[in-house]
Amino acid sequence: MTFSPRLSQPCVTAPPGAWGMAFRGLKPSQKQVVYRRVLNLSEGPSRSFGPNARPLCRDLSRAPNLLEERPVPLIPSHRPFRHVVLGLAASAALALSGCSLDQEEEVRGQIADWIKLGETYYFFSRVNCTAALFEVKASRITSMVKKVSTVEAGMRAITEMTPVAFEVEGLSPTEVTERIMTLDLPLGLGVLASGTGGKDCMAVEMEEAYFNALHDPTSALIYHPEAKFMAIFDRRNMRLFFSRGR
Repeated sequence: MTFSPRLSQPCVTAPPGAWGMAFRGLKPSQKQVVYRRVLNLSEGPSRSFGPNARPLCRDLSRAPNLLEERPVPLIPSHRPFRHVVLGLAASAALALSGCSLDQEEEVRGQIADWIKLGETYYFFSRVNCTAALFEVKASRITSMVKKVSTVEAGMRAITEMTPVAFEVEGLSPTEVTERIMTLDLPLGLGVLASGTGGKDCMAVEMEEAYFNALHDPTSALIYHPEAKFMAIFDRRNMRLFFSRGR
């Protein structure tokens, strides 16, 4: 069993605006059409893509491209192999602690009180960015984070340095961000920077799935103004994207 990308029908041309400009600059192929290419999660979740899920400090030029790199087989029944992999992963974690912006357990701890998380589908961090994708086990955002139904109420929370979840009916995370930028450009740019800060740590298919979630009005935007990260709760697919940059 391996992880492999899945490609379905293309969606509409990326709309203009701050998010569109940021993501159209990622890959030439994304300038016209964004495809719904996502991680094939139907084969079962994994806490990593093997011991090489995060590169060593000497090779941090890009995030792993799951379309190009060799799939990692899942062999849960082979205990000796599993022990070797866990040992390598532990050694790699020690080596990487000085060159990663975040650690997986720390990221999970920051959002676990707000959203009921399941497995980690993807995690990648280096010195200037972090990107993660988590399974979500419940559709409700808890009361442990401030929830708002208007953009203006969310902006007040941000100025008070309070983590906030935007659940504005009919507005996608992209539209929420653009509305903030219209009302307060510096504040909106801060939100936008958090949302695009993790793009260099995303695999190609994750970039595209994330972009689609940003333009889905059923998705919720969660922003932490002090920690400067953004999380997008993709309710349609019951998963959570995490993005932070430096």
